[in-house]
Amino acid sequence: MTKTAITAAILTTGAKEELLDRGVYVIRIKPPFGIAYPGGHSPTLYIGEGNVPSRLYGHRKWVNLISDDAQP
Repeated sequence: MTKTAITAAILTTGAKEELLDRGVYVIRIKPPFGIAYPGGHSPTLYIGEGNVPSRLYGHRKWVNLISDDAQP
């Protein structure tokens, strides 16, 4: 997926493009999976901030490895 495609997908949610350079995003895994943290279990895998399309583009490789839709 390209940065342009990521941006387009985000914009379909109603987000404003001019705010994407300073956003916060959460990468979660869906049940029944979770991460065991000291305070309990959570579906939250990663919390990031910055230019959201660029940051998600940078995470695409490792996220794809754990995705249901993983491509070889």
